[in-house]
Amino acid sequence: PSISYVDSGWTACDGGFESGQHCASDLDCGSGSCEEAFNWGPSGQYVTIYGSDFGTSIGSVYLEDVDSGYIALADTNFPATCGGDFWHDDSITIKVPEKYLTGSGSGIFYKTHALYVERPDGQVSNRLDFVIVNDAPGPALCALDPSAGPVGTEVTFIGENFGEADGSIKFYPELVTET
Repeated sequence: PSISYVDSGWTACDGGFESGQHCASDLDCGSGSCEEAFNWGPSGQYVTIYGSDFGTSIGSVYLEDVDSGYIALADTNFPATCGGDFWHDDSITIKVPEKYLTGSGSGIFYKTHALYVERPDGQVSNRLDFVIVNDAPGPALCALDPSAGPVGTEVTFIGENFGEADGSIKFYPELVTET
C-alpha cells in the first residue's frame, strides 16, 4: 500500500499572533492568512487518505507518536446511516482517534504523528506526518439521501458535528442554499 496524501479539510492561520489556530477565512487570522492544513485535525475530524493498493478488505490505519512509541488506531465508528463504505483500494476515510492503544490507553497527544495503513495481509504503507490539534472537529458529511436528483429535490445531509445553528450549504458551481 502507498499513501499519496491526506485531506482533513482543516484550515489554520499561517503567520501573525493567531498562527496555528483554526480559521474559516483570513479575517480570523489578524495579520496572517487562513491556509489549508490537509494533514492537521483534532480528535473526531474526518480524514480521507488517498493512495493505491490499500486493498478492498478492511485493514487498519494507525497514528504513531514516534517520541513515545504510543500507537493509536484510527476511529471508523461512523453513524449507522452512513454504512461501512469507508475503505477502498485508492482511498480510506477515518476519524482522528481520541486515545492510544498502547501507553496505558492515555488521551491522544496534540502533536505530529506518523500516519500509516496496514492491510489485513500485514503489508504496511509509507508513513506521512499528521498533526493532531487540540480543537473541536469540523462538520463531517458521510452520506446524502438521495445522492442525486433534479433541481429542487430535497436532500438530507447525514454526518456529524453540524452544530446547532443554521448555516448554508454550497453546491457546485457555488450555488448557496440557506438552511
